[in-house]
Amino acid sequence: MIIQATKKLQDMVGVKTTELPTESDSFTSWHGNIFMIGRKKCLLVTHNESLYSVFLYGVTKKEMNNLREILKSHLAELLRRDDFVLPHIVKMLDTLESITYMKTSDRSVMGNMNDMVHMLKYYNMTEDELSLSARINHTPYSRGKFHFPVDILKRLLEEIK
Repeated sequence: MIIQATKKLQDMVGVKTTELPTESDSFTSWHGNIFMIGRKKCLLVTHNESLYSVFLYGVTKKEMNNLREILKSHLAELLRRDDFVLPHIVKMLDTLESITYMKTSDRSVMGNMNDMVHMLKYYNMTEDELSLSARINHTPYSRGKFHFPVDILKRLLEEIK
């Protein structure tokens, strides 16, 4: 998994990033951002091609050391809730064997993530993280035309075979 991290996320994780290689697999590329809701730090990780997102509320610097496992468990449960078939879930989780941090490269993805952040700030924070992630994945976003991230990810996984 390649996480194209914002400066805030780079600082929190404590990594130096490099430019994204031109031959990188776009299917394994995600963008990550840290932001505040109230007094809690939140992490939003968004798949570059589909805008499918995982939202974590109240993350700490200590948890960032175990980010791969946390993302893996949240993504697996989120995919199950969205009725993805088992081979597709396995395919997505296989991309999480390691995390490489790169610089952000797609302003369109960052713009959509900013929209997601604005929506998350107005959602009821008594809901669990998975429900909030599901809400943003079932909201249409524009990458030329409006589409639902969950539908785009399902289509991408069907095409990969």
